Amino acid sequence: MRSDWAFRILLIAGLPLFVLLLPVLLPIALAGDAVSERRLARTRCGACGREIGLAEIRRAKREAAAQSRRTVQGMIPRGLRPRMVAIWRIRCPGCGAAYRYRSDSAGGLEAVEAT
Repeated sequence: MRSDWAFRILLIAGLPLFVLLLPVLLPIALAGDAVSERRLARTRCGACGREIGLAEIRRAKREAAAQSRRTVQGMIPRGLRPRMVAIWRIRCPGCGAAYRYRSDSAGGLEAVEAT
């Protein structure tokens, strides 16, 4: 019973604070996302040396978001809680070398072996 009251107090105090800070936090999050996209776009291909490019990064991000959406929509009706890490599948526009980027990693692109 005691934790129920603590939760209510936290909710009553935290929700208005979140709403007030949202106009500040949202642009910061969007700017951080744009910076990480541009950083990835400047990554050079290990095979040919060409930059991957912003268009390819955005394409891979859109494709990963669509795949995540399909996966979540398939899990929720079955009563499962989705826990996912988005993996962007990226191809070098010059030579077609395959890379992958995990949204939870602090690193850059990871080369994928050709199969």
